[in-house]
Amino acid sequence: MLKAHCVRNQGSVPSAQAKADPYAQLFEVISFTTALQSDIGWALRDLWEDSKLTGRSLFIIGLIYSGVDRPRQLADYFDVLPSTMTFELNKLLAEKLLTRERVAGDGRSLQLKLTKAGEALHRKMMATIDAFMKERVSVLAPGELENFLLIGRKIARLDEPHVPPHRAAAAKARTR
Repeated sequence: MLKAHCVRNQGSVPSAQAKADPYAQLFEVISFTTALQSDIGWALRDLWEDSKLTGRSLFIIGLIYSGVDRPRQLADYFDVLPSTMTFELNKLLAEKLLTRERVAGDGRSLQLKLTKAGEALHRKMMATIDAFMKERVSVLAPGELENFLLIGRKIARLDEPHVPPHRAAAAKARTR
């Protein structure tokens, strides 16, 4: 059961200040994306506690599932030292949620794969997020979600050639 959470209700209409001030509008973008990320974290809180994992660990499972499956890619994505990522990955290995295998033809590279338990946890995580987001997305008019995604990709610069290392790691994994 989802624990109670204080959700910010800022409404869908921008404030008068935000309409007049482009910096206020940009702050509003940051505010609602941060609020959404926080709310998703709260939606996943029971899963974190049940699995005895952190939010980052669950996110790592999602990234591995989507193809960001090399320790270095994950370290770049989170902008952490490789040793920090090794620590995180060792916890997931100990819980038998993933395996580490040598890449054929490159004995130095390791590829991470979800175990059956890791895949089951990923399915639970996605079902939780889906249930949480379904209500929010259901209020959108046809085409609004697509427009939101298009605008969001532009703001995040996901399609530009020079992207931060954490975005490049995810993009590279998607093209493999």
